[in-house]
Amino acid sequence: MDANEVGLLLGLMALADNRKPPEDDEGRRAMIEFWLGQVGDLDYADASRAVQDHYRDSREWIMPADIRRRVRAMRAERLARQPLPAPPAEVADQPGRYQQIVAANVKRIADGFAPPLAIGGGAPLPGDPPAEWQQARESLKRPDPVKPDPRDVALEQVKAARAKRESDEGEPAA
Repeated sequence: MDANEVGLLLGLMALADNRKPPEDDEGRRAMIEFWLGQVGDLDYADASRAVQDHYRDSREWIMPADIRRRVRAMRAERLARQPLPAPPAEVADQPGRYQQIVAANVKRIADGFAPPLAIGGGAPLPGDPPAEWQQARESLKRPDPVKPDPRDVALEQVKAARAKRESDEGEPAA
């Protein structure tokens, strides 16, 4: 974050908890410098979300440690959700380079980058079977069995019960 983003973050906090900025320019600069030193290494979008999440859950004033804790949790959740791409095989025998690539991938995913999926989004890939082959394969699929409408099933059950009751009424009681 830069000083402008820290100022926006402080404004967001002031909206929620009515904190008052210092009256003079020197005091405002000092406040921004303090917060810049505490959370300036964080991404503004993550810090802003952390502030909003904090005030959704708490009435307490937010402090730099609260923002850092929430951003750390967001980053950990992204890493848990997204599998880490493997470094290229060419660097497998270069431990230092391998570790650099892994660390860079961890940072990118924690920052919110999602690597593209290896499987395409449905468009045919070069070398896919021709359309005629696909059509022939589709024609070989068994059709889904036709499921009866539940209302028709219920109507048949009512008819069978009524017929049984009417036949039982015609018999003499024993």
